[in-house]
Amino acid sequence: MKLLLERWNRFLNEEKIYTVKSGDSLGGIASKLGVNMADIQKANGITNPDQIQIGQELKIPTSSIKKQYTDDQLLAGLLMGEAEQDGEIGMRMVYQIIKNRANLTGLSELQVVKQPKQFSILNQQTIEQLTAKMIKRSEFYVADALKVGKKIKGIYEIALEIVKKDGGTPMVGDSTHYYNPDKENPNWAKEDEPCWVKHSKVGNHIVGKYMGDRMYGAASDGKGRCYWDRPATHPEK
Repeated sequence: MKLLLERWNRFLNEEKIYTVKSGDSLGGIASKLGVNMADIQKANGITNPDQIQIGQELKIPTSSIKKQYTDDQLLAGLLMGEAEQDGEIGMRMVYQIIKNRANLTGLSELQVVKQPKQFSILNQQTIEQLTAKMIKRSEFYVADALKVGKKIKGIYEIALEIVKKDGGTPMVGDSTHYYNPDKENPNWAKEDEPCWVKHSKVGNHIVGKYMGDRMYGAASDGKGRCYWDRPATHPEK
């Protein structure tokens, strides 16, 4: 496991090489490749950006490359980040819950994901940063398998197929929330929480409906009883 982690870190931080051509400037190279010029300078020990030579090989840190992703690609990144260990069924579970939330709120699936404090994996990073990491990780596992003669499908590719084919799962019913009991025990899923209705267990996760959040069209009568109250209220789209 330690060796695999070391190989993953090297792969994640690998550098590409760019050969300087006639008419190139460091700023132009950075803009063309979608990289911060300061990152190129740091990777190559360049103090004066005007002093680059034709034929000079520049290290381009891939971790700083800025990429544009489609909504489907970003959703796939979230699915892999949230449920990679549960495999395809886990990612289908997460996607179905996102779809359920979208149906209840009137938000798009990506807007649901981007709402504050909805997915803890996004508390310290953007979904774009997460997606970049998941794509790299998937590529790493595929490349690692090929080294021993195995051809496998990338986890990210599977996640993207789920999104593109609208592939949720009926296993979660109309659930709006999920959690891994081995890692957390959220207050909204306590046994004595009247607004929580457990549905089932999917992989390592417990799924169910939490009716204590107005964002999902729910309300409480203040006496420990919860009910659905349309339309849902939510932050601005």
